[in-house]
Amino acid sequence: MNKTKNISNWVVVFFSLIIISIILWNTFLFFQKFKVEEIPENFFIVQHKHNAVESMYKTLSVEEVEKLDEKHKTNLPKELDGDTFKFLVRDFKLHQKLFPAGIQAFRLGLGQPAVNFPPLTARYLYEHYTNHIKQDTPLNIYDPSSGWGGRILGAMSSIKRIHYIGTDPNTDNYIDELGKSRYEYVADF
Repeated sequence: MNKTKNISNWVVVFFSLIIISIILWNTFLFFQKFKVEEIPENFFIVQHKHNAVESMYKTLSVEEVEKLDEKHKTNLPKELDGDTFKFLVRDFKLHQKLFPAGIQAFRLGLGQPAVNFPPLTARYLYEHYTNHIKQDTPLNIYDPSSGWGGRILGAMSSIKRIHYIGTDPNTDNYIDELGKSRYEYVADF
């Protein structure tokens, strides 16, 4: 009997420890979430238009932003409009290296890969920027680098009468059997 009582006591202690561990873990998780909602040590304020989408960042009122030290408000206007904008707390890591992220932004933003010029964009440009011209004769459009034919397709689809003149340094665009360039072939189509 004594041995059975001793085992049952150990089982109760064991399960009590498990329950206490679960309570402590949940308390830890709760305070971690609460800690995230606090203003971080290194931060700046971003002005963002009100919208229906909730932000993952802590949001401050105009009054709370005005109480902050000036170093956190360097990118905000002097007059804060709380009706139009909300103010988000964005944190950053102190001593974070700028160049890995900066180089990635430059690599993606400054380089332009070779792509076909969208024909509808070309059509819009031809029609919009020649609106003031009264048309008795076709408009002459000169393209110094015809590329893959996007601009000629834009000229062909335009409601304006356009005489498209395109040159291209690529000599592979000439079809010997037909005696004309691929662009002339497209235009005749």
